[in-house]
Amino acid sequence: MRDDAIAITGAGVTCSLGRSTDELYSALVSGKCGIGKTVGYVAEGMEMIPSAQAPCLDASSLGISQKNVRIMDTHSYLLMESAIAAFKAAGFGIDTFYADKIAFYAGIGMVDYEIADLLQAVLKSHNHEFSYDTFFTNGYREIFPLWPLSMLNNIAFCQSSIRLGLKGDNTVFSPHGESAVYAISEGASSLLGGKSTAVIAGGISEKVNPQSLIRARYFDILTKDNELRPFSQNRAGTVLGEAGAFITMELCSFAKERGMSPVSSIAGWGFAFDCNKGRAFPTTEAISHSMEAAINHCGIYPDDIDVLIAYADGTASDTNEIEAINAVFSRCGKLLVTATTGAIGNTLAAAPVVNIIVADSMIKHGLIPPSVSSTPVDNKAEFNIVVDTPVKAKINNVLINSLSYEGHASSVVVQRLQ
Repeated sequence: MRDDAIAITGAGVTCSLGRSTDELYSALVSGKCGIGKTVGYVAEGMEMIPSAQAPCLDASSLGISQKNVRIMDTHSYLLMESAIAAFKAAGFGIDTFYADKIAFYAGIGMVDYEIADLLQAVLKSHNHEFSYDTFFTNGYREIFPLWPLSMLNNIAFCQSSIRLGLKGDNTVFSPHGESAVYAISEGASSLLGGKSTAVIAGGISEKVNPQSLIRARYFDILTKDNELRPFSQNRAGTVLGEAGAFITMELCSFAKERGMSPVSSIAGWGFAFDCNKGRAFPTTEAISHSMEAAINHCGIYPDDIDVLIAYADGTASDTNEIEAINAVFSRCGKLLVTATTGAIGNTLAAAPVVNIIVADSMIKHGLIPPSVSSTPVDNKAEFNIVVDTPVKAKINNVLINSLSYEGHASSVVVQRLQ
C-alpha cells in the first residue's frame, strides 16, 4: 500500500435506491430498479414522464433552520446528507482540530426556481394580461427577498461547509458528470500537493422538476417509454435521476496514522472534449481519449482493467461509448461492463461519484451488480455486459466513464490498495 495513494476512507450516497452505500449496493446486486412515475407536480403530461426521484428528505433532521429552508431545496438536502455521511464514515467529527486542512469540492447540476416562488408576484401583476409596469412597481414585492440565492448552486455547498466546520480549499464545478470528476481530481491534487490533509468531494444531481424535464426534452434525450435501457438494442432515451454522492479522500499515510483501513484508491483520471455535429454528445474519439488518459495516469494498461462502469444513459451517445470501449479494449479479451443508470436513472453530476462508491463496494465484496434493463444487448458491443445476475470476480481496477450533453468525456480509475 503506497503511502501517497489517494485512499477512499468514507462515502455517503442518497438516491432512489437508498440512503447509504450498503443499501444502494445491496439493491443493485439484487437487480432492483428505482425508476417510477414522477411525483410531486401537478402539470399536464408530467405524471407520464418516468424518473428516479430520491426519498423525501427532512430539513430539520439535517439541522437546517426554517430560515434557511427558503433558500434551499432537494439538491441542498442531497448534498448535505451525503457529504455529512462521507465525513462521518471517515471517522471525522465536527470538532476536528485540523478543519482548515480539510478541503471540500463538489460538482453540482443546474439549480431551478420553483414556479410557486414567483406565482404570487405574477398573479398580482396580471389583470387580463401581464403588466410589466405593475410587476416592477408593486408585484415584485411578493417575491421573497433572498429568493435569488436559492438558485446559486454554492448556497447549499456553503451551508454544508458551515455545518461540518470545514475551512480548507473549496470550490463548486458545474453542471454535468465531468464537474464531479473535476471535483475528485482537484481534491486528489490538493492532497498530493500538500495543501490538504483530507478532502470531501462529490456530486449532486439536478432536482427532477418541470424545468429539468423540459431542459432534457430540449436536448432530446428523454426516453420514449418507461425504462432506461443502457447499451440495449431497444434503448429509447434516458430517465433523469436524483442523487447526492460524496467520498472522503486522504493520503494512505495519513489514513493509517488515524487507524483507518481503506480498501481502494482514486488512482487516475482523464478528460477530453469533442462533440458530434448536430448532437452535443462527446465523439467516440473523445471518449476513447478520456479512458486512455485515466488508464495512463495511473500507470497501468487497458488489460489491467477488470470492470468498466459505463455511462450508458440509453441515448444515442451509447453508440459512441460502445465504439470507444471496443477500440480501447480491442486486445483485452472480453471486458466485464456494467451500468447503474438502468436502476437509478441518469444522475448527471452525481453519476461518477455514485459509481466510484459502487466500485469501492465491488472491490470489497468481489461482486459485480447486473446492468438493469440492458437486454437484449446491443450486438455491436464487443465486451461482456453483466446482465440478469451479479458476477463474482477478483477486482483490482475499475474504470468509470462520465459523459455530458455538451461534448465532455471524463474517466476515473478506482484501484484496490495492495
